[in-house]
Amino acid sequence: MKKLSIFVGALTLTTSMFAQDLTSKKGENFLPETGDWALGIDATPFLNYFGNFIGGNGLNLAPTFNWATGNQTIVGKYFVSEKMAYRGALRIGMNSNKQVNIVDNRSDVDALYPTLPATVENTGKMSTSNLGLSGGLEWRKGSTRLQGFYGAEVGIATAGVKGKYEYGNAL
Repeated sequence: MKKLSIFVGALTLTTSMFAQDLTSKKGENFLPETGDWALGIDATPFLNYFGNFIGGNGLNLAPTFNWATGNQTIVGKYFVSEKMAYRGALRIGMNSNKQVNIVDNRSDVDALYPTLPATVENTGKMSTSNLGLSGGLEWRKGSTRLQGFYGAEVGIATAGVKGKYEYGNAL
C-alpha cells in the first residue's frame, strides 16, 4: 500500500508539473472562446517562397498578393462555441494586361512603296475577373494549444475572360 501511495503522489506531482496554463501573461485565453472571430488568407505564396530557399530553382521571387491566382482568398471565422465556428470566404480577383509587339512592316516588294512605315504595332489586351463566395462549419478537436480541426464548406464561383487583338496592318 505504501508503494501505491508513493506512485499516486509522484503521478500527481508529475501531472501538475507538465499541465499547460492556457492563458497569456495578461490572462487572455489562447484557445478560441464563444464570440471570438478570426480573419486569414492563404499562406501558399509565402510557403512557396520559403520552401524554394531549400531546393528552389534560383528564381525565388518575393511573395506578393496576386489576385489573379486562385490562392488569394480572404477567410473569416466566427466561433459560436469553443469547439465550433462558422466559416466564410470571399474571393474577388481582377486583372488586366496589355502586350505590344513591334513587327516589321516591309518586305522586298514593299521597297516599291517607300511611304509605308518600317514597323507597326500589334496590340493584345486581356482582362480577367473572378468572384467566389463560400460558407461552412468548422469543428475543433483537442484541449491543448495544438488542436486539429475539420469541417465542410460549400461555395460558388464565377470567372470571365475578355480579350482583343489588333493588328497594325489591315488583314
